[in-house]
Amino acid sequence: MNSPDAHFHASRGDQSIKTILRDQSIKLILSYGAKQTLQIAQSLYEEYKCITYPRTATGYLPENQHAEAGSVLGALGETLGSSNTVEDRIGESMQGADPAVKSRAWNDRKVTAHHGMIPTAQPVSLHALSEEERNVFLEISLRYVLQFWPDHEYVRTSLVIDAAGHTLQSSGRQPVVMGWKELFVRDSGDAGDGDDEREDHGPVPFLPEDSQVQVSQVDMLEKKTQPPAPYTEGTLIRAMTNVASEVRDPEIRKLLREHDGIGTEATRAEIIQTLKKRKYIETVGKKLRSTDTGRQLVAALPHAVRDPGTTALMEQKLALVESGEMSLKAFLDSQVLFVTRQVEQARRSAISATSSNTASSGNAGNARSGTSEDLGDCPECGKHLRRGKGRYGPFIGCSGYPECGYIQKKQGKGKSADADSGRSRPAVRVDVECPVCGKPMVERTSARGRFLGCSGFPKCRHIHRDTGQTGKASQ
Repeated sequence: MNSPDAHFHASRGDQSIKTILRDQSIKLILSYGAKQTLQIAQSLYEEYKCITYPRTATGYLPENQHAEAGSVLGALGETLGSSNTVEDRIGESMQGADPAVKSRAWNDRKVTAHHGMIPTAQPVSLHALSEEERNVFLEISLRYVLQFWPDHEYVRTSLVIDAAGHTLQSSGRQPVVMGWKELFVRDSGDAGDGDDEREDHGPVPFLPEDSQVQVSQVDMLEKKTQPPAPYTEGTLIRAMTNVASEVRDPEIRKLLREHDGIGTEATRAEIIQTLKKRKYIETVGKKLRSTDTGRQLVAALPHAVRDPGTTALMEQKLALVESGEMSLKAFLDSQVLFVTRQVEQARRSAISATSSNTASSGNAGNARSGTSEDLGDCPECGKHLRRGKGRYGPFIGCSGYPECGYIQKKQGKGKSADADSGRSRPAVRVDVECPVCGKPMVERTSARGRFLGCSGFPKCRHIHRDTGQTGKASQ
Protein backbone atom coordinates (compact mmCIF):
# COMPACT_ATOMS: atom_id res chain seq x y z
CA MET A 1 0.00 0.00 0.00
CA ASN A 2 1.27 3.47 -0.87
CA SER A 3 1.61 6.22 1.68
CA PRO A 4 -1.75 7.61 2.83
CA ASP A 5 -2.36 11.30 2.19
CA ALA A 6 -4.02 13.26 5.00
CA HIS A 7 -4.90 16.95 4.83
CA PHE A 8 -6.45 19.32 7.36
CA HIS A 9 -9.30 21.54 6.11
CA ALA A 10 -11.34 24.40 7.57
CA SER A 11 -14.48 25.68 5.85
CA ARG A 12 -16.74 28.71 6.16
CA GLY A 13 -19.89 30.08 4.46
CA ASP A 14 -19.97 32.91 1.89
CA GLN A 15 -21.61 36.34 2.15
CA SER A 16 -22.71 37.23 -1.38
CA ILE A 17 -26.02 37.37 -3.22
CA LYS A 18 -24.86 34.71 -5.71
CA THR A 19 -24.48 32.28 -2.80
CA ILE A 20 -27.92 33.17 -1.46
CA LEU A 21 -29.43 32.79 -4.95
CA ARG A 22 -28.01 29.31 -5.53
CA ASP A 23 -28.11 28.08 -1.91
CA GLN A 24 -30.06 24.90 -1.23
CA SER A 25 -31.96 26.40 1.72
CA ILE A 26 -33.36 29.15 -0.50
CA LYS A 27 -33.70 27.31 -3.79
CA LEU A 28 -35.04 23.96 -2.67
CA ILE A 29 -36.75 24.61 0.68
CA LEU A 30 -38.21 28.03 0.01
CA SER A 31 -38.43 27.55 -3.79
CA TYR A 32 -37.85 31.19 -4.68
CA GLY A 33 -36.78 32.09 -8.19
CA ALA A 34 -33.59 34.02 -8.84
CA LYS A 35 -35.37 37.23 -9.82
CA GLN A 36 -37.78 37.02 -6.86
CA THR A 37 -34.93 36.46 -4.42
CA LEU A 38 -33.06 39.46 -5.79
CA GLN A 39 -36.20 41.63 -5.67
CA ILE A 40 -36.80 40.63 -2.05
CA ALA A 41 -33.22 41.49 -1.14
CA GLN A 42 -33.56 44.84 -2.92
CA SER A 43 -36.72 45.57 -0.91
CA LEU A 44 -34.95 44.74 2.36
CA TYR A 45 -32.19 47.15 1.34
CA GLU A 46 -34.26 50.07 0.06
CA GLU A 47 -37.46 49.95 2.09
CA TYR A 48 -36.41 48.50 5.45
CA LYS A 49 -32.68 49.45 5.47
CA CYS A 50 -31.98 46.18 7.28
CA ILE A 51 -29.33 44.77 4.89
CA THR A 52 -26.47 46.31 2.90
CA TYR A 53 -26.32 46.66 -0.90
CA PRO A 54 -27.47 43.29 -2.32
CA ARG A 55 -26.23 43.41 -5.93
CA THR A 56 -22.64 42.75 -4.99
CA ALA A 57 -20.33 40.24 -6.62
CA THR A 58 -18.05 39.68 -3.62
CA GLY A 59 -18.54 37.73 -0.43
CA TYR A 60 -15.87 39.61 1.55
CA LEU A 61 -16.00 42.46 4.07
CA PRO A 62 -13.69 45.41 4.87
CA GLU A 63 -11.45 44.59 7.82
CA ASN A 64 -12.31 47.84 9.64
CA GLN A 65 -15.96 46.78 9.62
CA HIS A 66 -15.21 43.96 12.05
CA ALA A 67 -15.26 46.56 14.83
CA GLU A 68 -19.00 47.07 14.13
CA ALA A 69 -19.80 43.39 14.74
CA GLY A 70 -21.09 44.02 18.27
CA SER A 71 -23.55 46.66 17.03
CA VAL A 72 -24.84 44.46 14.18
CA LEU A 73 -25.24 41.42 16.41
CA GLY A 74 -26.98 43.59 19.02
CA ALA A 75 -29.45 44.87 16.40
CA LEU A 76 -30.11 41.29 15.31
CA GLY A 77 -30.80 40.25 18.88
CA GLU A 78 -33.29 43.10 19.19
CA THR A 79 -34.89 42.14 15.87
CA LEU A 80 -35.33 38.51 16.82
CA GLY A 81 -36.93 39.27 20.20
CA SER A 82 -38.84 36.20 21.33
CA SER A 83 -37.88 33.20 19.19
CA ASN A 84 -40.47 31.18 17.27
CA THR A 85 -40.14 28.17 14.98
CA VAL A 86 -38.90 30.15 11.98
CA GLU A 87 -36.14 31.86 13.97
CA ASP A 88 -35.04 28.87 16.08
CA ARG A 89 -31.84 28.18 14.15
CA ILE A 90 -30.64 31.77 13.95
CA GLY A 91 -31.62 32.34 17.59
CA GLU A 92 -29.43 29.38 18.53
CA SER A 93 -26.63 30.67 16.31
CA MET A 94 -26.73 34.01 18.16
CA GLN A 95 -26.06 32.24 21.45
CA GLY A 96 -22.90 30.61 20.07
CA ALA A 97 -21.52 33.70 18.30
CA ASP A 98 -18.35 35.33 19.58
CA PRO A 99 -17.79 38.89 18.22
CA ALA A 100 -14.05 38.47 18.85
CA VAL A 101 -13.81 35.75 16.16
CA LYS A 102 -12.54 37.11 12.84
CA SER A 103 -13.11 34.81 9.89
CA ARG A 104 -11.51 35.01 6.46
CA ALA A 105 -14.55 36.95 5.24
CA TRP A 106 -12.81 40.14 6.43
CA ASN A 107 -10.28 40.76 3.68
CA ASP A 108 -9.63 44.23 2.22
CA ARG A 109 -7.80 42.82 -0.81
CA LYS A 110 -10.91 40.98 -2.02
CA VAL A 111 -13.43 43.78 -1.49
CA THR A 112 -14.49 45.44 -4.75
CA ALA A 113 -16.85 48.39 -5.29
CA HIS A 114 -19.31 46.87 -2.80
CA HIS A 115 -18.62 44.52 0.09
CA GLY A 116 -20.51 41.34 0.95
CA MET A 117 -24.22 41.53 1.79
CA ILE A 118 -24.84 41.57 5.56
CA PRO A 119 -27.51 42.82 8.00
CA THR A 120 -27.18 46.42 9.16
CA ALA A 121 -27.07 47.79 12.71
CA GLN A 122 -30.67 48.96 12.33
CA PRO A 123 -33.29 46.71 14.02
CA VAL A 124 -36.37 45.77 12.03
CA SER A 125 -39.75 44.40 13.07
CA LEU A 126 -40.14 40.89 11.68
CA HIS A 127 -43.91 41.34 11.86
CA ALA A 128 -43.62 44.18 9.33
CA LEU A 129 -41.96 41.87 6.80
CA SER A 130 -43.77 39.48 4.49
CA GLU A 131 -43.04 35.79 4.92
CA GLU A 132 -40.72 35.82 1.89
CA GLU A 133 -38.88 38.94 3.11
CA ARG A 134 -38.51 37.47 6.59
CA ASN A 135 -37.09 34.19 5.27
CA VAL A 136 -34.51 35.88 3.04
CA PHE A 137 -33.53 38.33 5.80
CA LEU A 138 -33.02 35.48 8.27
CA GLU A 139 -30.91 33.55 5.75
CA ILE A 140 -28.66 36.57 5.20
CA SER A 141 -28.45 37.17 8.93
CA LEU A 142 -27.59 33.53 9.66
CA ARG A 143 -24.66 33.65 7.25
CA TYR A 144 -23.35 36.76 8.99
CA VAL A 145 -23.70 35.26 12.47
CA LEU A 146 -21.86 32.10 11.38
CA GLN A 147 -18.77 34.24 10.71
CA PHE A 148 -18.41 34.45 14.51
CA TRP A 149 -18.55 30.72 15.10
CA PRO A 150 -15.46 28.48 15.06
CA ASP A 151 -14.41 26.98 11.71
CA HIS A 152 -15.67 23.53 10.77
CA GLU A 153 -12.46 21.48 10.84
CA TYR A 154 -11.90 17.99 9.47
CA VAL A 155 -9.12 15.71 8.25
CA ARG A 156 -9.43 14.18 4.79
CA THR A 157 -7.49 10.97 4.19
CA SER A 158 -6.78 9.25 0.87
CA LEU A 159 -5.58 5.64 0.54
CA VAL A 160 -3.98 4.15 -2.59
CA ILE A 161 -3.74 0.33 -2.59
CA ASP A 162 -1.98 -1.90 -5.11
CA ALA A 163 -3.95 -5.14 -5.46
CA ALA A 164 -2.52 -7.62 -8.00
CA GLY A 165 -1.48 -4.82 -10.31
CA HIS A 166 -4.75 -2.93 -9.97
CA THR A 167 -4.86 0.45 -8.23
CA LEU A 168 -7.63 0.85 -5.68
CA GLN A 169 -8.24 4.28 -4.20
CA SER A 170 -10.51 5.52 -1.44
CA SER A 171 -10.91 8.79 0.42
CA GLY A 172 -12.82 9.91 3.46
CA ARG A 173 -12.86 12.50 6.20
CA GLN A 174 -13.20 12.71 9.90
CA PRO A 175 -14.58 15.86 11.61
CA VAL A 176 -12.24 17.31 14.22
CA VAL A 177 -14.25 20.38 15.28
CA MET A 178 -17.88 20.71 14.15
CA GLY A 179 -17.80 24.50 14.56
CA TRP A 180 -20.54 26.37 12.67
CA LYS A 181 -21.72 23.16 11.03
CA GLU A 182 -23.05 21.93 14.36
CA LEU A 183 -26.27 23.85 13.68
CA PHE A 184 -26.88 22.05 10.38
CA VAL A 185 -25.97 18.61 11.69
CA ARG A 186 -28.62 18.99 14.40
CA ASP A 187 -31.23 19.72 11.76
CA SER A 188 -30.32 17.02 9.23
CA GLY A 189 -28.04 14.60 11.03
CA ASP A 190 -25.57 15.01 8.16
CA ALA A 191 -22.03 16.25 8.61
CA GLY A 192 -21.28 16.40 4.88
CA ASP A 193 -19.83 19.37 3.05
CA GLY A 194 -21.98 19.69 -0.02
CA ASP A 195 -20.25 18.91 -3.30
CA ASP A 196 -17.12 17.48 -1.68
CA GLU A 197 -19.22 14.73 -0.15
CA ARG A 198 -19.44 12.91 -3.50
CA GLU A 199 -15.76 11.99 -3.29
CA ASP A 200 -15.86 10.55 0.23
CA HIS A 201 -16.95 7.17 1.54
CA GLY A 202 -16.93 7.78 5.28
CA PRO A 203 -13.89 7.79 7.57
CA VAL A 204 -10.80 6.04 6.17
CA PRO A 205 -8.38 4.48 8.64
CA PHE A 206 -4.87 5.88 8.74
CA LEU A 207 -2.43 3.10 7.84
CA PRO A 208 1.37 3.25 7.72
CA GLU A 209 3.07 3.13 4.34
CA ASP A 210 3.60 -0.37 2.86
CA SER A 211 0.97 -1.88 5.15
CA GLN A 212 -0.49 -5.22 4.01
CA VAL A 213 -4.27 -5.35 3.78
CA GLN A 214 -6.68 -8.13 2.78
CA VAL A 215 -9.07 -7.60 -0.14
CA SER A 216 -12.12 -9.45 1.17
CA GLN A 217 -14.59 -8.66 -1.62
CA VAL A 218 -14.60 -7.22 -5.14
CA ASP A 219 -17.77 -6.00 -6.81
CA MET A 220 -18.10 -4.99 -10.46
CA LEU A 221 -20.77 -2.39 -11.14
CA GLU A 222 -22.28 -1.75 -14.56
CA LYS A 223 -23.45 1.82 -14.97
CA LYS A 224 -24.58 4.03 -17.82
CA THR A 225 -23.33 7.53 -18.47
CA GLN A 226 -26.02 9.97 -17.44
CA PRO A 227 -26.67 13.26 -19.26
CA PRO A 228 -26.04 16.46 -17.30
CA ALA A 229 -28.89 17.34 -14.96
CA PRO A 230 -31.21 20.11 -16.20
CA TYR A 231 -30.44 23.55 -14.80
CA THR A 232 -32.38 25.17 -12.02
CA GLU A 233 -32.27 28.96 -11.76
CA GLY A 234 -29.66 28.62 -9.05
CA THR A 235 -27.38 26.24 -10.96
CA LEU A 236 -27.79 28.29 -14.15
CA ILE A 237 -26.59 31.39 -12.31
CA ARG A 238 -23.62 29.37 -11.07
CA ALA A 239 -22.92 28.22 -14.65
CA MET A 240 -23.11 31.81 -15.93
CA THR A 241 -20.64 32.87 -13.24
CA ASN A 242 -18.26 29.97 -13.92
CA VAL A 243 -18.64 29.83 -17.72
CA ALA A 244 -14.83 30.12 -18.01
CA SER A 245 -14.62 26.39 -17.23
CA GLU A 246 -16.39 25.70 -20.56
CA VAL A 247 -13.90 27.72 -22.63
CA ARG A 248 -10.72 26.17 -24.06
CA ASP A 249 -8.81 29.30 -25.08
CA PRO A 250 -6.60 30.15 -22.06
CA GLU A 251 -6.66 33.91 -22.69
CA ILE A 252 -10.47 34.02 -23.03
CA ARG A 253 -10.81 31.76 -19.98
CA LYS A 254 -8.65 34.13 -17.96
CA LEU A 255 -10.72 37.16 -19.02
CA LEU A 256 -13.99 35.44 -18.13
CA ARG A 257 -12.66 34.54 -14.68
CA GLU A 258 -11.51 38.09 -14.08
CA HIS A 259 -14.98 39.44 -14.93
CA ASP A 260 -17.09 36.72 -13.21
CA GLY A 261 -18.39 35.17 -16.43
CA ILE A 262 -21.62 36.19 -18.15
CA GLY A 263 -23.58 39.10 -16.68
CA THR A 264 -23.31 40.52 -13.16
CA GLU A 265 -25.04 39.90 -9.85
CA ALA A 266 -27.44 42.69 -10.82
CA THR A 267 -28.31 41.29 -14.26
CA ARG A 268 -28.17 37.47 -14.25
CA ALA A 269 -31.59 36.98 -12.67
CA GLU A 270 -33.10 39.47 -15.14
CA ILE A 271 -31.45 37.66 -18.07
CA ILE A 272 -33.15 34.42 -17.03
CA GLN A 273 -36.48 36.23 -16.62
CA THR A 274 -36.14 37.73 -20.12
CA LEU A 275 -35.49 34.29 -21.61
CA LYS A 276 -38.67 33.05 -19.94
CA LYS A 277 -40.70 36.03 -21.09
CA ARG A 278 -39.62 35.52 -24.70
CA LYS A 279 -40.46 31.80 -24.50
CA TYR A 280 -36.87 30.68 -25.12
CA ILE A 281 -36.84 28.66 -21.88
CA GLU A 282 -39.58 27.38 -19.61
CA THR A 283 -39.88 26.10 -16.05
CA VAL A 284 -40.86 22.45 -15.62
CA GLY A 285 -41.23 21.87 -11.89
CA LYS A 286 -38.03 23.37 -10.51
CA LYS A 287 -36.02 22.71 -13.67
CA LEU A 288 -35.36 24.97 -16.64
CA ARG A 289 -35.75 23.57 -20.14
CA SER A 290 -35.16 25.14 -23.54
CA THR A 291 -38.15 25.47 -25.88
CA ASP A 292 -38.26 24.70 -29.60
CA THR A 293 -38.17 28.44 -30.24
CA GLY A 294 -35.09 28.83 -28.06
CA ARG A 295 -33.23 25.99 -29.77
CA GLN A 296 -34.10 27.36 -33.21
CA LEU A 297 -32.80 30.77 -32.15
CA VAL A 298 -29.49 29.35 -30.96
CA ALA A 299 -29.12 27.36 -34.20
CA ALA A 300 -29.75 30.49 -36.28
CA LEU A 301 -27.42 32.85 -34.39
CA PRO A 302 -23.90 33.47 -35.71
CA HIS A 303 -21.19 31.70 -33.73
CA ALA A 304 -19.73 34.95 -32.40
CA VAL A 305 -23.05 35.82 -30.76
CA ARG A 306 -23.30 32.42 -29.06
CA ASP A 307 -19.66 32.33 -27.97
CA PRO A 308 -19.11 33.36 -24.31
CA GLY A 309 -15.67 34.56 -25.40
CA THR A 310 -17.41 37.54 -27.03
CA THR A 311 -18.44 38.68 -23.56
CA ALA A 312 -14.85 38.43 -22.39
CA LEU A 313 -13.55 40.52 -25.29
CA MET A 314 -16.20 43.20 -24.69
CA GLU A 315 -15.28 43.32 -21.01
CA GLN A 316 -11.63 43.66 -21.97
CA LYS A 317 -12.43 46.66 -24.18
CA LEU A 318 -14.51 48.22 -21.38
CA ALA A 319 -11.53 47.82 -19.06
CA LEU A 320 -9.40 49.65 -21.63
CA VAL A 321 -12.00 52.45 -21.72
CA GLU A 322 -11.90 52.64 -17.92
CA SER A 323 -8.08 52.85 -17.92
CA GLY A 324 -8.07 55.47 -20.68
CA GLU A 325 -6.30 53.24 -23.22
CA MET A 326 -9.39 53.25 -25.48
CA SER A 327 -11.82 56.08 -26.10
CA LEU A 328 -15.54 55.57 -25.54
CA LYS A 329 -16.16 56.50 -29.19
CA ALA A 330 -13.74 53.83 -30.40
CA PHE A 331 -15.48 51.24 -28.24
CA LEU A 332 -18.95 52.22 -29.48
CA ASP A 333 -17.73 52.22 -33.09
CA SER A 334 -16.35 48.70 -32.66
CA GLN A 335 -19.68 47.53 -31.21
CA VAL A 336 -21.66 49.08 -34.07
CA LEU A 337 -19.37 47.36 -36.58
CA PHE A 338 -19.68 44.03 -34.75
CA VAL A 339 -23.49 44.17 -34.55
CA THR A 340 -23.79 45.26 -38.19
CA ARG A 341 -21.70 42.33 -39.36
CA GLN A 342 -23.63 39.83 -37.22
CA VAL A 343 -27.01 41.12 -38.44
CA GLU A 344 -25.86 40.90 -42.04
CA GLN A 345 -24.61 37.36 -41.48
CA ALA A 346 -27.92 36.39 -39.87
CA ARG A 347 -29.80 37.83 -42.86
CA ARG A 348 -27.67 35.87 -45.28
CA SER A 349 -28.29 32.69 -43.28
CA ALA A 350 -32.04 33.35 -43.44
CA ILE A 351 -31.84 33.87 -47.21
CA SER A 352 -29.78 30.70 -47.57
CA ALA A 353 -32.33 28.67 -45.60
CA THR A 354 -35.17 30.10 -47.70
CA SER A 355 -33.22 29.44 -50.90
CA SER A 356 -32.58 25.83 -49.91
CA ASN A 357 -36.24 25.25 -49.16
CA THR A 358 -37.30 26.93 -52.40
CA ALA A 359 -34.77 24.96 -54.41
CA SER A 360 -35.93 21.70 -52.83
CA SER A 361 -39.54 22.51 -53.67
CA GLY A 362 -38.56 23.47 -57.21
CA ASN A 363 -36.56 20.29 -57.71
CA ALA A 364 -39.48 18.21 -56.47
CA GLY A 365 -41.77 19.92 -58.98
CA ASN A 366 -39.29 19.45 -61.78
CA ALA A 367 -38.91 15.79 -60.89
CA ARG A 368 -42.65 15.33 -61.18
CA SER A 369 -42.75 17.02 -64.59
CA GLY A 370 -39.58 15.34 -65.81
CA THR A 371 -37.81 18.67 -66.46
CA SER A 372 -35.11 20.74 -64.71
CA GLU A 373 -34.41 24.47 -65.01
CA ASP A 374 -30.96 25.42 -66.27
CA LEU A 375 -30.07 28.90 -64.99
CA GLY A 376 -26.42 28.76 -65.97
CA ASP A 377 -23.26 28.87 -63.90
CA CYS A 378 -22.10 31.35 -61.29
CA PRO A 379 -19.62 33.86 -62.78
CA GLU A 380 -17.81 34.01 -59.43
CA CYS A 381 -17.13 30.34 -58.71
CA GLY A 382 -18.59 28.30 -61.57
CA LYS A 383 -21.26 26.45 -59.56
CA HIS A 384 -24.87 26.23 -60.78
CA LEU A 385 -27.25 29.11 -60.19
CA ARG A 386 -30.62 28.57 -58.55
CA ARG A 387 -33.75 30.49 -57.76
CA GLY A 388 -34.46 31.74 -54.24
CA LYS A 389 -36.69 34.10 -52.33
CA GLY A 390 -35.33 36.75 -49.96
CA ARG A 391 -36.44 39.88 -48.13
CA TYR A 392 -36.77 41.78 -51.40
CA GLY A 393 -38.52 39.09 -53.41
CA PRO A 394 -37.37 36.33 -55.81
CA PHE A 395 -33.76 36.26 -56.98
CA ILE A 396 -31.23 34.06 -58.73
CA GLY A 397 -28.14 33.25 -56.71
CA CYS A 398 -25.21 30.89 -56.47
CA SER A 399 -25.88 27.37 -55.15
CA GLY A 400 -22.51 27.58 -53.39
CA TYR A 401 -23.79 30.04 -50.76
CA PRO A 402 -22.48 30.93 -48.18
CA GLU A 403 -18.99 30.25 -49.59
CA CYS A 404 -20.01 32.29 -52.64
CA GLY A 405 -22.44 35.16 -52.20
CA TYR A 406 -23.13 35.94 -55.88
CA ILE A 407 -26.66 37.21 -56.64
CA GLN A 408 -27.66 37.94 -60.24
CA LYS A 409 -28.70 41.55 -60.69
CA LYS A 410 -31.80 42.51 -62.64
CA GLN A 411 -31.97 45.03 -65.47
CA GLY A 412 -35.40 46.44 -66.22
CA LYS A 413 -38.47 44.27 -65.75
CA GLY A 414 -37.51 40.71 -65.06
CA LYS A 415 -34.31 40.84 -67.16
CA SER A 416 -31.13 39.72 -65.53
CA ALA A 417 -27.70 41.21 -66.09
CA ASP A 418 -26.80 38.17 -68.17
CA ALA A 419 -30.08 37.97 -70.11
CA ASP A 420 -28.40 38.93 -73.36
CA SER A 421 -26.20 35.88 -73.33
CA GLY A 422 -28.80 33.47 -72.01
CA ARG A 423 -26.24 32.02 -69.58
CA SER A 424 -23.86 33.38 -66.99
CA ARG A 425 -20.27 33.19 -68.07
CA PRO A 426 -18.29 30.85 -65.80
CA ALA A 427 -15.09 31.84 -64.05
CA VAL A 428 -12.09 31.04 -66.29
CA ARG A 429 -8.82 29.93 -64.72
CA VAL A 430 -5.73 31.73 -66.04
CA ASP A 431 -2.06 30.86 -65.84
CA VAL A 432 -1.32 33.40 -63.11
CA GLU A 433 -0.67 32.77 -59.41
CA CYS A 434 -2.15 34.91 -56.66
CA PRO A 435 0.69 37.05 -55.23
CA VAL A 436 -0.91 36.84 -51.78
CA CYS A 437 -1.57 33.11 -51.26
CA GLY A 438 -0.11 31.42 -54.36
CA LYS A 439 -3.36 29.86 -55.60
CA PRO A 440 -4.38 30.17 -59.29
CA MET A 441 -6.18 33.33 -60.37
CA VAL A 442 -9.50 33.15 -62.26
CA GLU A 443 -11.12 35.61 -64.64
CA ARG A 444 -14.51 36.78 -63.38
CA THR A 445 -17.21 39.31 -64.19
CA SER A 446 -18.70 41.93 -61.93
CA ALA A 447 -20.92 44.98 -62.45
CA ARG A 448 -17.74 46.95 -63.21
CA GLY A 449 -16.49 44.52 -65.84
CA ARG A 450 -14.01 41.66 -66.08
CA PHE A 451 -11.29 41.20 -63.45
CA LEU A 452 -8.86 38.63 -62.10
CA GLY A 453 -9.63 37.25 -58.64
CA CYS A 454 -8.04 34.62 -56.42
CA SER A 455 -9.58 31.13 -56.67
CA GLY A 456 -9.13 30.91 -52.91
CA PHE A 457 -12.00 33.35 -52.34
CA PRO A 458 -13.42 34.05 -49.76
CA LYS A 459 -10.36 33.18 -47.62
CA CYS A 460 -8.18 35.23 -49.97
CA ARG A 461 -9.80 38.35 -51.45
CA HIS A 462 -6.99 39.54 -53.71
CA ILE A 463 -8.15 40.97 -57.06
CA HIS A 464 -6.48 42.52 -60.12
CA ARG A 465 -8.45 44.69 -62.53
CA ASP A 466 -7.57 45.56 -66.10
CA THR A 467 -6.67 49.09 -64.99
CA GLY A 468 -3.56 47.65 -63.42
CA GLN A 469 -4.79 48.30 -59.88
CA THR A 470 -4.68 45.58 -57.28
CA GLY A 471 -6.47 45.37 -54.00
CA LYS A 472 -8.94 43.43 -51.88
CA ALA A 473 -12.46 42.63 -52.92
CA SER A 474 -15.04 44.72 -51.14
CA GLN A 475 -17.39 42.95 -48.76
